[in-house]
Amino acid sequence: MSNVSNTVSKIIDKMTYLHTSIKRGLLNYSALAREIKPIVEQELGVKVGDDSLIMAVRRYCLTKQKNTNENDISTILANCSLLVRTGMVQYNTKRSEEIYHKIIKEMKINWGTGERRYIIQRSDEMTIITNAKFTERIKKIIEEEPGSLISHNKDLSLITLNIPEGALENPEILSTTSSLIAENKINIKCIFSTYGGLSFLIMDNQAAKAYSMLHEIIVQARITSGQNLEKNSEED
Repeated sequence: MSNVSNTVSKIIDKMTYLHTSIKRGLLNYSALAREIKPIVEQELGVKVGDDSLIMAVRRYCLTKQKNTNENDISTILANCSLLVRTGMVQYNTKRSEEIYHKIIKEMKINWGTGERRYIIQRSDEMTIITNAKFTERIKKIIEEEPGSLISHNKDLSLITLNIPEGALENPEILSTTSSLIAENKINIKCIFSTYGGLSFLIMDNQAAKAYSMLHEIIVQARITSGQNLEKNSEED
């Protein structure tokens, strides 16, 4: 029986898309047992009885539910809020100290009025995300260094999930939200995070759909945890 339990645990551990349902007690033990039975038997090299398999699945699920704590994905989502910012542009360039410093020096940003500028750097590339109102200024700076532009996108929206302290310690926060967006045929142009925020850059015409889906899972998480559904959004 211990071999069956260990094998079941290893298999379900890899089925991360089920973990939220398991922790919330929404999974049918018998259905899951039937689903993984061929895999368990292949791993063990012997036939496995339905009763022992269902018992192993049940034990696994109950253990996961018992170990649910403040870092559980549902608890994290219940304490999140959303902000959407439309009319953004994205420029991808070769990494350049000159471009970087010119943008910092010449593009004065008033964060209090909703202006935003994000610069993400790699060893050989930079991504600049900002409001469309700065398009001409950005283009001028980049054009002063011929051949530096790789690509650019316009008509973008930035959806930011304001997350509670320590949320990024749970890998499910990124996998759950990004998978939800991708599974609904919404292309993510860029993802970036800070300690208190997780941002997705997508096309303007898909922003409402993405926002609605993310808002729905937050509301569901708050209902489950009994929290206030009217929690306000915060600035990113």
